[in-house]
Amino acid sequence: MEQKSNTFLETEKLSTLMRKYSLPCIISLVVAALYNIVDQIFIANADYLGSYGNAANTVVFPLTVVALAIAVMIGDGACAFVSISLGANNKDDAHRSIGNAIVLCLGSSLLLTAVYLLAMEPIPTFFGGKVNAETYACAKEYFFWIALGMPFYMFGQAMLSWDMEEASEAFAAVNAFYNHAGCGFVKTDAKTLDGVEIRGRTVGMVGMMIGHSNMTQEDFATAKKLYIMDREEKAGALPDSACEYYLPLCDLVIITGSAAINKTMPRLLELSRNTEIILTGPTVTCCPELLKLGISRLSGRVITERDAMLKAIVKKRTSVNRFSVAYQVP
Repeated sequence: MEQKSNTFLETEKLSTLMRKYSLPCIISLVVAALYNIVDQIFIANADYLGSYGNAANTVVFPLTVVALAIAVMIGDGACAFVSISLGANNKDDAHRSIGNAIVLCLGSSLLLTAVYLLAMEPIPTFFGGKVNAETYACAKEYFFWIALGMPFYMFGQAMLSWDMEEASEAFAAVNAFYNHAGCGFVKTDAKTLDGVEIRGRTVGMVGMMIGHSNMTQEDFATAKKLYIMDREEKAGALPDSACEYYLPLCDLVIITGSAAINKTMPRLLELSRNTEIILTGPTVTCCPELLKLGISRLSGRVITERDAMLKAIVKKRTSVNRFSVAYQVP
């Protein structure tokens, strides 16, 4: 499986690759354009904004396109370099480029935010915001909030990407922000399943976590049935398409945090409604707001030995558990 994933860019037909990677990008750009159109409709129908709000939106919108262009340049450039490096079997360069892309995206978003905040008056004026006092007032207020949200917007563009390398970069940045000792989770030495009733229950596991996340086969010895589903071909696991059939039958569902990256999380939560859901793994974002999605327990990791972790990544020994501690809620 690993060999296939690293060489298909060399062996696959160019037409197939173009269709696979260009169509999602085209669709995302169309949706982004529709977002602005719908925005204009709602603003025009707001009594307190009307045409002045539409004018202010038109003044500020090009400045969001600048941020989008920078984010896409970094994300797509990094993904292209990763693909070229993997095609040449140069994994070290591919790993370094992902880290560089995260730093560059963070730095450029903060720099752009600073420029926008410092030039709060001249920039809207340059784009025609002073056509009248009402438009200028709306444009300045709108521009202020847009400027503050630039770092989140730029990371969001990468996070919503259907390119998994690009989405992974964005989630790594989000977790770097959330996953720390003061995140609101409780530091614990307990296992993920401690306090969870297994006996007699039908358990669904999305992602092979036996041997990971402090789980062993013995933990499920008293379960009525255990269904394991994984995207990759693994011994003892069903294909992930089996989730459609088996998750609605389960009393307890354990989901890997990686499901947020590969965009399957919304569907998995829908299939698992009215069941006890545990989201676990080193990619879980330590954000208590996720509990509002119907998740019963969040179990993530907080890195405690940063330098040792970086050295392990370089040497391709990437077991996060060795260099982190578990944080859990509730």
